[in-house]
Amino acid sequence: MFRSKPAQPKSLSNVHADRLRPRYHFLPPANWMNDPNGLIQWKGWYHLFYQHNPFQAAWGKIHWGHAVSQDLIYWRHLPLAMKPMLGGPDSDGVWSGCAVNANGKLVIFYTGVFPEVQCMATTQDDLKTLVKYPGNPIVPHPPAEMKLAGFRDPCVWQEGDTWFMLIGSGFEGLGGALLLYTSPDLVHWEYLHPLLTADRVNAGGLPLGNMWECPQMFPLGDQHLVHFSACDQKGSYYVVYLTGAYRDKTFYPQRLLKLDYGNQFFYAPQSFVDERGRRIMLGWSREDRSQEAQIQAGWAGVMSLPRLVEPRPDGLPGFRPLDELQVLRDRHSHLENVLITPASINPLNPIQSDSFELQAVIEPGTAEEFGLKVCVSPDGKEYTRLDYSPASGRFTVDTTHASLDTRAPGSLYEIPSLPHDSGFLQLRLFVDRSILEVYLNGWACLTARMYPTLKTSLGIEIFSKGGDIRVKNLYFWTMKSIQKN
Repeated sequence: MFRSKPAQPKSLSNVHADRLRPRYHFLPPANWMNDPNGLIQWKGWYHLFYQHNPFQAAWGKIHWGHAVSQDLIYWRHLPLAMKPMLGGPDSDGVWSGCAVNANGKLVIFYTGVFPEVQCMATTQDDLKTLVKYPGNPIVPHPPAEMKLAGFRDPCVWQEGDTWFMLIGSGFEGLGGALLLYTSPDLVHWEYLHPLLTADRVNAGGLPLGNMWECPQMFPLGDQHLVHFSACDQKGSYYVVYLTGAYRDKTFYPQRLLKLDYGNQFFYAPQSFVDERGRRIMLGWSREDRSQEAQIQAGWAGVMSLPRLVEPRPDGLPGFRPLDELQVLRDRHSHLENVLITPASINPLNPIQSDSFELQAVIEPGTAEEFGLKVCVSPDGKEYTRLDYSPASGRFTVDTTHASLDTRAPGSLYEIPSLPHDSGFLQLRLFVDRSILEVYLNGWACLTARMYPTLKTSLGIEIFSKGGDIRVKNLYFWTMKSIQKN
């Protein structure tokens, strides 16, 4: 193990007092966090493990952090679940993986690196302590003679009496691949074949990189869904999902879409089925500011809000926020049947907040485009803009004016074509200081990051351009903090 103890920030209270640090999203007390790992509900408690550097707000020296919750909203931090072991197959980090219930026994799978190998851990005390399998690694190398671009992030499930493991990978010069293994006992694994390869995917011109990491497959209605995080040597791209048929231990893809149109700001997601039968997904939202700014802040990385994944009649997955989030609602405002013209006075002027939930149903009317501005400063120098064009269905989030800090230049995020089956735009928006999550028409999600510098960047505006819109209803709530400090 690392001999040094995790370095504490100069002042933990200063880290928690940072006005850009989210209030109702999960993140560690300090330092670095990335992928969610080992998500499971175990004996009534939700367990969230995550990639964590306890020494600094920067990537590296990866451990598994651990937190538990009874409602997926309020979390209790626990001691580190796993640490790198000096001289072991995970001496350079305990990397991403999953958890399974194996006949009443919880088993963890994860990746060690340099070289990439797959490892296992178990628990004897209801997840308070994870004990690494002494025979690690359980998958000591990739299939013989394969030239792979990566070999990591095991996803394990059971069919009958047989276990299967999906490993993210890619064939050099050919593109991404998901490799399928099988085992009778979770210890001895045999390679079968690729579950899916890039040459069998019609990406419609969307680049998918040469490596597919953090994969997962699960049933969705009468189909299956596969998602993975596309990347290459230059870095990460985005998460895509494919719906299709799973038979003969092979996945036959039909439709491909982005899982979240915020691209790398909702990355490496993982989902699980809880005791109520709900499939719940969490993803990692990385920072969109310089490493210098992250280290100076003393924290980096935020976990998304939990979202439900449900089958839709059109065969696509539907996404919506977890109902339990309503417990965080505080002060409330409401608009109903309000006409907005290009010359209208903003009806949201009285509202000032950088930590809120907003729901709206808007009739496009004659407008060429319409939308919202959030975290607006009184002088208009800082704002994040959400914009919808009814004719094309294009929806954008623009954070290029969100911050006066040059270390956070912002980005433009786009959903090229957003269906609105009912004729209305149905929007649900969560703003939490430096993170924004938007759900649209129960179909599309977009996660973005923003870093206002002015304490007065709290305004919210609704606007239309080139015509009128009608706000059928709009509900606004400030949100309570989940932090005790």
